[in-house]
Amino acid sequence: MSSKRKPTLAMVETAASKGDDAAAAFESNKPDRAKLELIAPHEPGAGVALRITSSEEAFAKAFGTLEQGVANMMIQQLIGLLHPDGSKPLSDETVDLVTALLTELEPKDVTECLLVSQMIAAHVGSMETARRGLRPNEAAAAVQTYLGLSGKLMRTFAGQLETLNRSRGKGTVQRVVVEKVNVEAGGQAVVGAVAGGGARGS
Repeated sequence: MSSKRKPTLAMVETAASKGDDAAAAFESNKPDRAKLELIAPHEPGAGVALRITSSEEAFAKAFGTLEQGVANMMIQQLIGLLHPDGSKPLSDETVDLVTALLTELEPKDVTECLLVSQMIAAHVGSMETARRGLRPNEAAAAVQTYLGLSGKLMRTFAGQLETLNRSRGKGTVQRVVVEKVNVEAGGQAVVGAVAGGGARGS
């Protein structure tokens, strides 16, 4: 009976991971962004104590608010999403991922922060269910269920992205250019995009 080996995760090396003089230059050139870190190593089952290690401006940019209670709620929800196994200790890397994702998505206010948090949840869920559905030797019914859920979450993400783009004025804008319209006596002219259901009987 052959033993199963866990896949090896590739580590992307950057100047900051080499531990040489280039690391300091790499860090100094990174823009200021919201950062959180554990005050003390986390013990499974215990509460999580965090501190902000960035400017208030960067923190507000990530969460769309300086209201601590609102930010705390979103931090707790996202950490629970990215660290679902409470039997394992929470890492600084997972905590930092929360603020890194929000900083990249740049919510302009609390409403947008709530929306992008839902987008993160939809993405994580779609990837996890896709991973489960693509496992070797998975039962056909389970594959269908997992990939179906993954597809629904991906469509949900696309809808959320469309909503976010519309709120930022990036939605599709319909433009109609009228060069010349001739209307005979007693006639009617319609200018614009007309969606028809097709001719009857066709």
